[in-house]
Amino acid sequence: MPLQKRSSLAQTPLEKCLVIVESLMNHKYGDPFNQPVDPVALELPDYLEIISEPRDFGTIQTNLLQAIERESNPNSTTDTENDYNIDTFMNDVRLVIDNCIRYNSAEHSISQMASVLSKIFERKISKLLEELNPPSPDLSDPPPPPRQVGRPKKKKKTDEGSDYDSGPNTRPKKKPRKQEYDSDLSGKEREKPARDKTSKYKQEDRTNIKTPLVAAPPLPPPASQERLAELALTDQQRQDWSRKLRLKFTVPEMLTEEGTINHEYFKPKRTHLRFARKWGDKEKELLITGIQKFGVGSWSAIRNEFLPAWEETELRLKSARLIGRQSLQAYKGWKGDHEAIAAEYQRNYTIGMKFPSAWKGGVLVADDGGVVADLIRQDEEDRKR
Repeated sequence: MPLQKRSSLAQTPLEKCLVIVESLMNHKYGDPFNQPVDPVALELPDYLEIISEPRDFGTIQTNLLQAIERESNPNSTTDTENDYNIDTFMNDVRLVIDNCIRYNSAEHSISQMASVLSKIFERKISKLLEELNPPSPDLSDPPPPPRQVGRPKKKKKTDEGSDYDSGPNTRPKKKPRKQEYDSDLSGKEREKPARDKTSKYKQEDRTNIKTPLVAAPPLPPPASQERLAELALTDQQRQDWSRKLRLKFTVPEMLTEEGTINHEYFKPKRTHLRFARKWGDKEKELLITGIQKFGVGSWSAIRNEFLPAWEETELRLKSARLIGRQSLQAYKGWKGDHEAIAAEYQRNYTIGMKFPSAWKGGVLVADDGGVVADLIRQDEEDRKR
């Protein structure tokens, strides 16, 4: 179910951060990053060994909601020295992206999805930081002069040549227009010579010229019935011609021995369904026998001798559920029979019940605070006594 979209009219910086992280969660690529990674359910036994600080958008959203609630409650007695702030928010979101790319490699499809979300986040967080820290104006340069309203007044010259400002009721005097007179004609206007209207490039009159007609080439005589019969192909000749072309240009498997089309070639090939393997009591007994003979960690030898149809990673996961411990690093080289494996499972189950959040999917999972590691160490000391 998609998350409810919040209004973008957030007032505090943390509320604006909440809008950003929920927009990433609502994105079409955001679903794999909205919950913590479950290494047991996803069968990722080495995830917590590679990723030391797991993060997800859902946890970031919860931290923001708690911080906003503390911020809105002035009577809260919570220590705000290490409270959730915008810097922690940015580091957590970037850690989600970095963890994904680090574990899956940059070429993986989910890493490319994380890169798309990273670009969206960096664009939105940059806009938020500009709103929170606007650039200060530069006071070193003087302010620009005020803008002049209206048209500027023009300076004009008087008859004496001095400049003056033209007022609303002042107009410049017009100078008398100079007229030319011919003294010989007693004030009459000079007569202009008549213009020769004959053009220098006079076109030739071609109205009476007639273009001779060219006779069309004669049509060929119509073909006789005998000639048409010679050109016509019979059905057998047409089939023989098509067969020759097929034999010359077509793949041999597409034709029969007679040169006709092989329709079996174009039929869809039969597919063989591969049924899923099933892990049962027989496979479990073989795995226990392999652990008793070769020890934990010798997955290649166990697979080659007892379980060739199963991958080494799958055998490791099955062994982790038999023993009840997600990380089998402490059991490397350990050999045990049915009773020893059952005892180790009961031991890990007892430790998991002391810290219930560490028992997931039937195995004991290490936590970030080191509580599980302390419980294991205390149990080993008690066993030595």
